[in-house]
Amino acid sequence: MSYETHRESAVDEFADELVVLAGDYPELVVLGFVGAISSLVSGLLYAAPIIWILVVTGVATCRRLTSRYPQWFLPFSPIASWYGNVERRRQERRDHRMFLDAFTQCGLLAPSGGLQVESIRRTPPGCEVDVELPPGMDPALLQGAGPALAATLHVQGVTVLPARSAGHWTLAVRTTETLAPGQSAQATWPLIPALFAGRTVDAYRDNIPLALDENGRQVTGRLFETGYLLGGEPGSGKSVASQLLISALAADPGCVLVGIDLKAGLELRAWRDRLDSFARTPDEALVSLNAVAAEMHRRLRWLYDETDHRKVPHGTPLLGLVIDECAQLTGESAPKELRDAANAVLTQIVQLGRAAGVVVVICTQKPSAASISSSVRDLISTRWCLRVVSRPAAEAVLGPLPQDATRLPWQIPTAWRGVGLIRDDEGTVRVCRSYYLDEPTVDRLAELAALHRMAALAQGAWTLAVPPPGPGPGPGPDNPPRRRRRPGK
Repeated sequence: MSYETHRESAVDEFADELVVLAGDYPELVVLGFVGAISSLVSGLLYAAPIIWILVVTGVATCRRLTSRYPQWFLPFSPIASWYGNVERRRQERRDHRMFLDAFTQCGLLAPSGGLQVESIRRTPPGCEVDVELPPGMDPALLQGAGPALAATLHVQGVTVLPARSAGHWTLAVRTTETLAPGQSAQATWPLIPALFAGRTVDAYRDNIPLALDENGRQVTGRLFETGYLLGGEPGSGKSVASQLLISALAADPGCVLVGIDLKAGLELRAWRDRLDSFARTPDEALVSLNAVAAEMHRRLRWLYDETDHRKVPHGTPLLGLVIDECAQLTGESAPKELRDAANAVLTQIVQLGRAAGVVVVICTQKPSAASISSSVRDLISTRWCLRVVSRPAAEAVLGPLPQDATRLPWQIPTAWRGVGLIRDDEGTVRVCRSYYLDEPTVDRLAELAALHRMAALAQGAWTLAVPPPGPGPGPGPDNPPRRRRRPGK
């Protein structure tokens, strides 16, 4: 064992002994006790108040000088480390006792005993507490005790996270409101440094960071074999959330991007040099949908005739379909003939596109049952609902709403842009705030993605040829697939 390791272990042991001796008494009481003992030892009991004042003043002065001029106190770092360990141990003991008292007050007891605190970790919103359930305790009792624990501890909220193992759970304690403006409103997208450095995204394997939940944990999503439905009223932050997904798809040079922007092309204008097809009117949108459907059926026939796979293997270019303001195409405002045709093709793409490598991103600022059919919504695995004005609008995006959500979409304040609920492909619903992208960053990401795409095309990357607006091919296959002859048949 080295000298440094031996010294650190000795400091830790001495700190533990002092914690036991000092208990949970205030610091001034401990210092006064030290002053009185020193006076008794020196035989100057009448000088105890003076020694106590000198000790307290000296400690306060050292703290101030240490924070302002840390380089002066480098020779005394072992003393500072010892004192920090003492304070940390005392704080841990206070926290353990505080949580055990709260568990007792909230009735989290069993005949065999109460909850046991295993560890406490500090997090930006507060802390995470690992607990162990006593034998015979129903986990549902702990899961329903979040509001009572928050009221007992006088904190913003307590969330019971999924069990780490049998009988071992984690409580996320929030002492601050992380979703409020000024807390995490300007959280930068973690992929920006890598993308600015010239790296790309593998849409098959990479998980994309999307948001931070109310406990400060990162919410990620994948691109392959999934789809996204985003809904939110104007000003809710839907555009920034959609730009995250578009940026991730565009950062894969092999991904073919088809953009449909029925807000006159304003939302996807920055990506026009990266898009393989760009539709800005309902008629152009229907042609693009038909072209995507035709390619999807071609891939399905290829999987059946030429391979033994049930889905496209890694290396097959993904086909990204981004639809902004989908209600203009499939909602009541669109002509009935166009609406019926678009709904039929889009439903077919969502139903069959997963195996063919088609990634669908649908955005709307008018979520309703009339604009988003249940046949489309229920087949999209990841749904993201930002602020809306009513429960029916939230259910049109998310489906059935969770009963234990700390905030529901129509309860989100108007100033909390980017805050919403995400239902992932496992059915878990979390309240979160999307990462932030400003317009200059989006423009730079679009420029880099276009350069990578041009380099890939120069090397023979596949692209989708979309015919000009007009009567396009139908969504069905051109001819029925032929059954491949098997060896020995």
